[in-house]
Amino acid sequence: MGRKLIKIFDKYINVLIILCLFIFCFSIGTADEKQDKYREFTDKFMQYEMRENNIPGVAVVIIQNGEIVFSKGYGYGNVENQTNLSAEDSVFRVASIAKLITAAAVMKLAEEGKIDLDAPVNDYLKRFKISDKGYKEPVRVRHLLTHTEGFTQKSIGGKTLDYTKLQDLGRFVERTMPKRFIEPGVIITYGNHASALLGVLIEDVTGETYSEYVKKEIFSPLGMNDSSFKQPVPENIRNKK
Repeated sequence: MGRKLIKIFDKYINVLIILCLFIFCFSIGTADEKQDKYREFTDKFMQYEMRENNIPGVAVVIIQNGEIVFSKGYGYGNVENQTNLSAEDSVFRVASIAKLITAAAVMKLAEEGKIDLDAPVNDYLKRFKISDKGYKEPVRVRHLLTHTEGFTQKSIGGKTLDYTKLQDLGRFVERTMPKRFIEPGVIITYGNHASALLGVLIEDVTGETYSEYVKKEIFSPLGMNDSSFKQPVPENIRNKK
C-alpha cells in the first residue's frame, strides 16, 4: 500500500512539473496567442489524463501575475445528470486544501499578536489539553503547522457521508485525538489531526466557530463567496453544478 501511494504521489508531482514547465514556456506572446496555446495543451493533456485515470471532471485555471489568463472545465460536474463541469461555477470539496486555509488563518492570528507560534498549543486550548506525559517537549503551534507534532496517524472514524452526524469540532478532535509516539520536531507525519487541532485553537482563541472565522477573515476579503466550511452547505453553493 505504501509503495502504491508513493507511485501515485510521484505521478502527480510529475504532472505538476509538466504543467509548470508548460506555463513557463507559453508565457510569452499576445493574450490571444497564449489562450490558444493553453487551450491546445490542456485539451490534449486533460483528455489523456481523464481517460487513463477514469476522472469524471476537471477544472483548469491558470493565473499569471495575479490575473486569470485561462480557465476551462472538462468532463462532468455531475455524472448522474450529465451536467458539464464549469471552471467558473462547478463546486468541489475542499479536501486537504483546508490545511492551507487553516494555516493562513493561524498565521493571521500570529501577525495580530493573538498567538505565538512557538508557544505550547495547550496555552490556547480551553476545552481539552494535549497530554505531555512522558515527553520532554510540549507540542507547539509551529509543530502543528509543519506536521512535526509527533502524533500517530489514523483515518478510521474521521469521516461521515451524513452531515447531520457531524460533531462539534472540539468534541470530535478530543474524542479522536491520536497518541503521541515521538518528541515533537523530530520527524514529519502528514495527517489530518494536526490541522483539525489548529481549527480548535482558532475557535478557542477567537470565540467563533472555525467556519465563521474563515468566512469572515479569509473568504469574504478575497471575494470567495462560493466557498464555505459550513454544514449543511449553504443553499447558494449547494444549488451549483
